[in-house]
Amino acid sequence: MSWARERCCDGKSYCYYCPMCFTALGAPDGVTVPCLQLPLRVSVLLRDGRQRSTAVHAKVLAPDCCELYDCFSHESCAAVPAFDPATTVVAFPSEGATTFADLDGLAAVDHLVLLCSPWQQAHKLAALPQVRGLRHVRLAQNGCTSGF
Repeated sequence: MSWARERCCDGKSYCYYCPMCFTALGAPDGVTVPCLQLPLRVSVLLRDGRQRSTAVHAKVLAPDCCELYDCFSHESCAAVPAFDPATTVVAFPSEGATTFADLDGLAAVDHLVLLCSPWQQAHKLAALPQVRGLRHVRLAQNGCTSGF
């Protein structure tokens, strides 16, 4: 059972999914790609190529809950909407970031912003006016040491 490459909207051939229209492609017979409903909205700010980004998977699997915004230039970043600081958090491990478990007002959070970029450029996305005033959250330490 293997996944087949298929041509999609831009005429290119992809395996698993199209990074342009976020459609699952080439699933073997008997395999159904799920369509998930997430408990919150997810906005992904991309400063990396869609074909390299692992965040695109969120849009493929949860198309109704996820939005992607290309942020390669000042003009494209202008399309990113303003987020409500009372209900939106950004996943970014800054000095002031807290874990989800320690977040005050977690019940009110219904929107998560993910920054998808090479690590050296993540601070540029975090500095966008639409993101700057949001609370930062990070993953809790799991006791393991990173190999990176």
